[in-house]
Amino acid sequence: MREGHFSDMSREAGGSPEQYLNDPKFVEFLDSYDDDLDFDALGPEQLAERHEAFELAQSVGPEIKKLFKEEIAKQLDIQMDDAEFAAIDEYIQREVRENPEALATIQNEARQYRESKEMIEERELEVETLLAEHGGERKLREKEKLLKEAAKQGKQRWFIIGRFIKPSEDQKIAQEELATRHNVEKDYDKELRKVERILGPLGELREVQKIRQDIWDAIEPARAIMERARELAQEKLQQLGSDESETGTQKALEYLAQLRTLSEQQGTDYLSDFTYHVEYESGDGSKTVELSEDDFEEELQLRIETKVADTLERSIREVNRYDAFAKKMDKIFKDPKVGLRRPGEARTFLIESLRDIAKNVRPGKRAIISMYITQIENTK
Repeated sequence: MREGHFSDMSREAGGSPEQYLNDPKFVEFLDSYDDDLDFDALGPEQLAERHEAFELAQSVGPEIKKLFKEEIAKQLDIQMDDAEFAAIDEYIQREVRENPEALATIQNEARQYRESKEMIEERELEVETLLAEHGGERKLREKEKLLKEAAKQGKQRWFIIGRFIKPSEDQKIAQEELATRHNVEKDYDKELRKVERILGPLGELREVQKIRQDIWDAIEPARAIMERARELAQEKLQQLGSDESETGTQKALEYLAQLRTLSEQQGTDYLSDFTYHVEYESGDGSKTVELSEDDFEEELQLRIETKVADTLERSIREVNRYDAFAKKMDKIFKDPKVGLRRPGEARTFLIESLRDIAKNVRPGKRAIISMYITQIENTK
């Protein structure tokens, strides 16, 4: 974190000691020092320093609390009461007396974070979407490493071919190998550029996220606040999981994936000790089963796949014309969502589900399904 400049803050507009003491809030603030200064020792200079600290506390407190509330609301989609942030006020009142330089640094970092965040906010969703489509940051970085290694090995191979295979010795081999060189290098470069177009902005995002983490790490009550946020996020996930509709199940899976991503990026494991409670009726009465995070995902994924398959089957049973069926299917295939499956995997699942449905319908509707599958498979 960059150092703050508390001691360099301008006092030109600070006013006189008389003006300071005309503010009841500042007089109350002086009581918080509880030191043993003699009456004469608390002169104009000492008052000016403490008024400077008072103004810092007045500005940084609301800024930090607002930042916490906005980040938690936006990233976790939960609302926390003002009472949840009361510890920040206590922390700031203590720090402004004992370590004002550190508090000024936090304020500077918070402002830098907000400015940087606003600059790249529009790209954040795009980058995160692309990451999801490519299997996440880890897989993308592995792909980048493999592409660079493959390109390096390819260049070494081309050097050997050009150095040792002479046209007079084997004209055909030389021509074929050297002709392949251009196309292979183009493919490597093309794929590498795709990866770098995602990882470049991602690097900027990670730098901004690091500033945020530095702020969180520097503020003592942050751990307790984020622990409470974790509890509320898990309550929300439980609530979403209890909605067994197709839309509700999809939202639950997406929120689960969101919490996993945030846990990787931040210092809080939002899914720590998470268990999902499922109630069911048996011969012995009502029972409750606890599912782990992975079992919960499996349960939701199975549920959403069953719901999606039911929707597809209902669509073909409700229509007797190809154009009506195609219209329904086009809406589904336009933005295919099947739990946590990536778009390509979701599309494949939909097509295979249609094939399964076609086995159990009459020939006319089977022809409609077959025609649509042929059309969608020929559409890139």
